[in-house]
Amino acid sequence: MKKIILSIFFATIGLISSQKVQSQIIVTPTLCLQTSGSCDVTAYPNSTLYPNYYEVNLRVTAMVNTFQYGHFSLYPERRVYGTTTWGQFTPNTPFPNTGPSAPLSSTYSGTGKVFQVEGTVYEYRVRVVFSSSQGSKTVYTPIRKATVLGVPTPCFTMLNVVSSQNENSYYGPQTVNNICQNAVTINGSCSKFEQGYHIRIAEFNLATWSFGTDYYNNWVSGTGEAPPFISLNALAAQNGHYFQTGKVYIVSLSIGPVWKSAPPQFFRVLNTCRSGNDSSGDGIKDITVIEPIKEDNFEVNSLKLYPNPATENTVIHVDKSEKILSYTIYDNTGMVVKTEKITGEFNEKSIQLSDVRKGFYLITVETNKQVYKEKLIKE
Repeated sequence: MKKIILSIFFATIGLISSQKVQSQIIVTPTLCLQTSGSCDVTAYPNSTLYPNYYEVNLRVTAMVNTFQYGHFSLYPERRVYGTTTWGQFTPNTPFPNTGPSAPLSSTYSGTGKVFQVEGTVYEYRVRVVFSSSQGSKTVYTPIRKATVLGVPTPCFTMLNVVSSQNENSYYGPQTVNNICQNAVTINGSCSKFEQGYHIRIAEFNLATWSFGTDYYNNWVSGTGEAPPFISLNALAAQNGHYFQTGKVYIVSLSIGPVWKSAPPQFFRVLNTCRSGNDSSGDGIKDITVIEPIKEDNFEVNSLKLYPNPATENTVIHVDKSEKILSYTIYDNTGMVVKTEKITGEFNEKSIQLSDVRKGFYLITVETNKQVYKEKLIKE
């Protein structure tokens, strides 16, 4: 009985002694994301290995305030700024000389590297574990923030291109697209990090490389992003112009706030929306186009929109086998006037239109199976 009591006594003394030693281990770590100035970082991408990324250097130092020597192990974590969940990650370049294989020391200094994509904001911290024969200690570095700015990049593609050909110009052959006359539309969604976009549409003389009459030359939006549907017909019509066959036109898209322009594109218009690839009948067939919503040739599909024309609200209805994920309403210039993501398992959704002005609109509806397009009239 005495042996048992003595064993418990010495075990208790050992535990208390161990806790006392561990409590005496104080590890002071620091974390910086750049070499000078603030330990936070705000910068544009700087990586030569990955052009759209920034090389975040996680510089960690740690010091033990006792005469103990041990091993340092580092576990970096990060989270999206504004969220609460931390996630551990493996640096692209690991921290040097950490863990049991490293020499015994009472200090640590080293740098790991991770690549962070442009247009993101992350917070970083590092869990530092000091292990010695006298016990271990786990602490976290201060939290640091890395803001990688997005480089504004203009970009657009032309929709509804029936065919293309090279035509001679003052500066050599240029690609000219043929587009249906009533469906001259561009997609600007490939632009990145823009704050507003500007469109210029004009007649163009390839031989002399000179502009003719401007059909539109102005900001379409001074703050928003370039959308996937921009009707050039609608923009030109604002100035009383309509595209004519036989002429060459130029379109350019520029973005702000720092003015940058995408390479311009040339086009001609056709007075038909058909292409010569059908062997049945007359050798021509209809092609599917995205066009200004005043035209009435949308494909028949299982989307139902009622009432349409609408006043205060309208209802989206799809087949029971489909679930509505989101909808977006565009005006005649391609600007988004209303959008919403749908949560839940619904094949029907009522949309309030009290905040939408009277006019013609295009509504796109995304389901778990496909994307629908339909015209919407607000009275």
